[in-house]
Amino acid sequence: MVGAADAAAAYADAGYTVVWDGIVGPWFLGQIAQRLGDRKIRVQYLVLRPKRVTASHRVRDRGDTPETSGAETMYDQFADLGELESHVISSDAPAEQVIEACKAALIDGSLQVGPES
Repeated sequence: MVGAADAAAAYADAGYTVVWDGIVGPWFLGQIAQRLGDRKIRVQYLVLRPKRVTASHRVRDRGDTPETSGAETMYDQFADLGELESHVISSDAPAEQVIEACKAALIDGSLQVGPES
């Protein structure tokens, strides 16, 4: 995670807006936010999370694996984010609505984490 944070920081330092798309659990968030915050890079944290049944169907519908236990375990790890629950946007809605909800949350600054929040 440190290497990915440093790569994101390099792009941000060069003037780019960086979107880190991947699985970043809250167990890594403090370290990442601190590392980027030390470089005065603003960090926002957004979690797209559907309902459990939707997530299970999506994994099964992909058809690339009959096993869903790994996805179930990962879902459990993001099921209750505690104080970060306000950073969750449901991805059960149509894509256009999810995109608009993400844009609005990113603009209003409510997703900010780290030293600057």
